[in-house]
Amino acid sequence: MTRSNLAIFHAVTGFFLLFALFSQARVSVPGDMAWLGMAAESFLSGGTMTRDFLDNNPPLCYLVYLPVALMARAGVPLWAAGFIYGAALLLIATFIMMRLLKVFLSPGHLAGYAIIWSWLLSVTVLWQIEFANKDHLIALMLLPFLMAQYALTQGEGKSVSARAALVLGTPFILMKPHYGLLCVLMLAHRFWRERRFSIVFDFDFLCLAVGTVLYIAVTLIWFPDFIAEVLPAVSLGMYSTLVMNKVLVSFAAMALFSGCLTVLAWLAEGSREERNFTVFLCLMALAAAIPFVVQLKGFSLHMIPFFSLIVPAAAMTALLYLKAAQSENRRHVALIAVIIALLFLALPRLLVVATHGDYRKSELAAYISSHAEGSSFLMQSVSTNIVIPLSVYTGIPHATRFSSFWFLGFLSSPEQVSYFANMVAEDLDRFKPAMVALYRDPAPGDDIRIVFAGNASFAKAWENYYKADEMTLNSREFYKRTFAAPPPYAVYDVYLRK
Repeated sequence: MTRSNLAIFHAVTGFFLLFALFSQARVSVPGDMAWLGMAAESFLSGGTMTRDFLDNNPPLCYLVYLPVALMARAGVPLWAAGFIYGAALLLIATFIMMRLLKVFLSPGHLAGYAIIWSWLLSVTVLWQIEFANKDHLIALMLLPFLMAQYALTQGEGKSVSARAALVLGTPFILMKPHYGLLCVLMLAHRFWRERRFSIVFDFDFLCLAVGTVLYIAVTLIWFPDFIAEVLPAVSLGMYSTLVMNKVLVSFAAMALFSGCLTVLAWLAEGSREERNFTVFLCLMALAAAIPFVVQLKGFSLHMIPFFSLIVPAAAMTALLYLKAAQSENRRHVALIAVIIALLFLALPRLLVVATHGDYRKSELAAYISSHAEGSSFLMQSVSTNIVIPLSVYTGIPHATRFSSFWFLGFLSSPEQVSYFANMVAEDLDRFKPAMVALYRDPAPGDDIRIVFAGNASFAKAWENYYKADEMTLNSREFYKRTFAAPPPYAVYDVYLRK
């Protein structure tokens, strides 16, 4: 790139970053991120998974949020600590990718513009409601990690930027080991291409191997209850068997689109380095559909790593065909820049999200504060959405070790019922929530009082509560996108402690 082109590149990239972060700063904290941050803080205080933060997440999902927990312990509000953490990783990843681009594209190429700008689009304004959530963190570090591996395959991976991407990216890849598939495919390609077993001494292999060994050691030392109890009883025994949200349909669409894009990139005209790198992006996006489907849930946040690869792949493929139709390099890059800039400006307005103020000023926050100030509250939910952010913004603890009561409808044996009922009862006795809100007229499988009725521990703990009121949750206060919102109103029975 010429000096003037480089200056324009940095200026536009800086604008996109500042706009994305400025727009993100007002968005409410994601429920999962908030709960994992709280769990990490509990871990620092000596908490354990089975007693203080029980969910199906493996230990690294909590450990990666230790920076958030440390900031929270230093007095930074949790919602601000999460934003700072995500913003810092975004800036680091962007800097690393800008440094690595020169490995794939010669100085005369302007295609690096499209890669960086489209990637920024895919990990910022497209996913404001999931910023700094665990899958978003994976997406921030996945492409830099894969680019560093690509650089190693090209014989250019000894730079500080490549090694930084590999070291920093390893814990985020291992957080959900499914994404190790993409890294293994890169290693397999290098082995096939170079026909050498010494790839086991390459820096990316060493990072993954050492990271895996350290992860196992940390789990055995600080999370023995995960191996002994949570993994067999919760992660494998229950959660891994649940198939949700038409996940196979979503997988088929993702695989079909990325497969077609791969063929288009392969058939496109253009320089060898541009075409090879574009095909690499398309194939990695195709491979990223596999970790999505093996999770069996189909949640939108599980798509974020896929989008962080497919959007740059689509931008690069478009550039290849634009170049074939028009030889003027600056014009087609300018066209891509204008399209991405319009998306940056439009998406925050189209994909309306709840803000910090929406939660603080909500009727539900006021109701909880009036009944549980100085104590704690317990509110039934199948996810961390709404309930955990309400705990963050009101400053009132949520009185349970669970992220939510997602398990209620899936208890299939007396042993499972007893396992969870005893824990819920223990939480009621330990936290002594001033207010408990349960669904009004739920399905039998979602009625805590019916499901746990035969458990003596729960019955004894529940004797301390009486029905006092009812409250209505207006989900439109928190879900601003009408096309994606749950039913607008949910009625709860409110129980107060005697």
